[in-house]
Amino acid sequence: MKWRCNEDELMAQVKADTKEVWGRLGSSPTSIDLAPDMETFSHLLGKAYDLTDERLPSREEVKDSFQYCEGREDYLFITGWWTKRLLSGGRTLDGHIYKIGDATYCLSFDVSGGLLSVSLEKECWGSISKLLQIQGKPTRVLAQLLGEKLLTKAASLGSFKAKQMELHFLTHYIPEMYIKMSRDESLESCMSKHSGDYNLPSNLHPTMVYENSPNAVLCLLYDQSKGRHVARAVGLVEYGHVVIPSSYGIGGRERYFDDLGCLKENGLDGLKLGKVEYDGEYLAPYVDGDYQLFKVEEDYLLVSDDGHESSYETGRLKIGEECSCCGDTFPEDEMTSTADDGRVCGFCRDNTYIWVEGREAYYHESCTRYVEGRDESFHEDDVSYSEYMNEYVHGDDVITVSYSDGRRVWSDVVSEEALSGIIEDLLVVAIDGEAYTYEDEEDAA
Repeated sequence: MKWRCNEDELMAQVKADTKEVWGRLGSSPTSIDLAPDMETFSHLLGKAYDLTDERLPSREEVKDSFQYCEGREDYLFITGWWTKRLLSGGRTLDGHIYKIGDATYCLSFDVSGGLLSVSLEKECWGSISKLLQIQGKPTRVLAQLLGEKLLTKAASLGSFKAKQMELHFLTHYIPEMYIKMSRDESLESCMSKHSGDYNLPSNLHPTMVYENSPNAVLCLLYDQSKGRHVARAVGLVEYGHVVIPSSYGIGGRERYFDDLGCLKENGLDGLKLGKVEYDGEYLAPYVDGDYQLFKVEEDYLLVSDDGHESSYETGRLKIGEECSCCGDTFPEDEMTSTADDGRVCGFCRDNTYIWVEGREAYYHESCTRYVEGRDESFHEDDVSYSEYMNEYVHGDDVITVSYSDGRRVWSDVVSEEALSGIIEDLLVVAIDGEAYTYEDEEDAA
């Protein structure tokens, strides 16, 4: 993709588009406070282990677990097997629950609305006691758990940095943002490649059709602590809300988008994309969700559950009909109907299907048989195989012959041309169900 702006101009456009979209929504920009980072959590986990007299994991174990956890979209350490590994090096029983001697402990973390909650419960012989229950601003909670000195030291080392996530919007330079995030965040998807990967010239890209839309926006999560965008989602603006079916980026992004006001829906039904033609086709990106087809309207491509399919390989609409034989798409006037209710392209029609006289339709070659006597192929139900002739005979030409070797009687079919030959070669006893004697042949002579 040939960039139409530099990165400073791109960020300035994000700022302008964000202001414009918030105005369209009739809302104010929002942001959320996130959990402390990994270093602080390692201290926090260490303090929790002290409370249970359990062996502390090494700093490397915590670091590895954190990275593993973040990679599985469990950044906030709330649920799942990854949290088990974090809390006790694999010795947990289920979720946050783990057992030491006769006691069972349940440790939980949660971050919501900028508040950090930490609780630790102990159950022993049916008695449950709460060892720890703290909720508040992350800095205050950590100060209670770790002590002011340890927290101050962590902060001085740069290990504590309260994060804030903002929701931005972009309606211009969308291909540039896709490629930038693919480079900076290793955020790859089928639509984040360069133009040449779709066999398009450098001035075209499948995602640029979002720019000419009255209701499409690119939703972006901006991490202030990193100073860059860390997640993206295509959104549909309708009824004062932004709807997204899926997102790409950092772990926990779905929750962040939700907390920032985006609505999670199954698809983008009704999304309107600009019409950009190239080589007889329309540019059209692959769209996530339940609605992945496009209707070609006068001014826009409309995302729907009915219409044409976009190819994620070319980023273009497959306008036309799909050949039921080879699967490729061709213009409707190049397609031919077949007897099996299919529609095939000209190549498949001429090389895989056969026109059958009498039935007046194209049949797949597997359903036809070649009749040498007529130098033509017919439907398999309209012919019979002759053992004597070692070929097929058309039903209109079939003569049924019974012959004997003196011990058994067999039946076969032949054509009229082959009848005299079988009479000479075999002991024929009946023709078309009527008894035959060789005196009949002599009388005929």
